[in-house]
Amino acid sequence: MKKEEQLSLEYKFEFVGADYNSYVFETSSKIIYEIQFKPTPYLFDSSKEYAKFSFEFIIAVLHNPIQGRPPLDGNTSRTIAKIFEDFYQKFNNTVTIYICESSDNRQMVRHRKFNIWFEEFHENMFLKIDTVFTDTQGKRIPSSLIIKKDNPFRTQIFDEFVKISDSFDK
Repeated sequence: MKKEEQLSLEYKFEFVGADYNSYVFETSSKIIYEIQFKPTPYLFDSSKEYAKFSFEFIIAVLHNPIQGRPPLDGNTSRTIAKIFEDFYQKFNNTVTIYICESSDNRQMVRHRKFNIWFEEFHENMFLKIDTVFTDTQGKRIPSSLIIKKDNPFRTQIFDEFVKISDSFDK
């Protein structure tokens, strides 16, 4: 299938905005997702120009009528990729942090899935750096930092992210 045909298979989504820059969409299984870009200006030193462009990327299921894990659905991943792209067009110097949800101990599965999505859809426009934080109970939590390749602060952002990551494992 050609790339143009693949991208036409995403679900329609709506930018809701509000505090967390939310998007919503519904799948063919009637599952409703909310994609958030929660502002995290506190993540980096507030004196840094890029601090105001930092967001945590959150994928949340708002409604799941099938009561189990959502089925694999390629249209969902394509839709999330288009939402990601749309947000970066709205805020060009965006710095996104994706922290894998760990409450059900499936954080490594989420990390693998996110990496597959990223490799399939990043279109050579984005750079990603991965790390694993260890929480106070010793649980390993993968996370990723994503920026556009042309972000003028990329070296400083990556350096600071590595410092933040290192500080968690001391």
